[in-house]
Amino acid sequence: MTVATTYTITFGMFIPDGSCVSEDEWHLFLTQQVDPLLNSYSVRDELGIWDGIPAPARVLTYISTEYEDALCIHAIASTYKQQFKQKAVMVNSFASYPEHV
Repeated sequence: MTVATTYTITFGMFIPDGSCVSEDEWHLFLTQQVDPLLNSYSVRDELGIWDGIPAPARVLTYISTEYEDALCIHAIASTYKQQFKQKAVMVNSFASYPEHV
């Protein structure tokens, strides 16, 4: 059984100016910033709470056996934070034992 690391990045969709990241902006971000770094990942819609306020979010999940991929995950989160003027982007990682059935 292979030990891997599962990474999640939680991207808030609200922008501090009161607007939201549009579908076009989101897909462009994936195409330009994520796809060149990660070869397989999943994304799901979520509802988070930030500063006590419900807020839409997207969660990207990526599983890797390569330690260096942690740098890619943090680069993606940092780019999103800067590009969409976020206060924070949550990155989480944990050991996992993925298997294809």
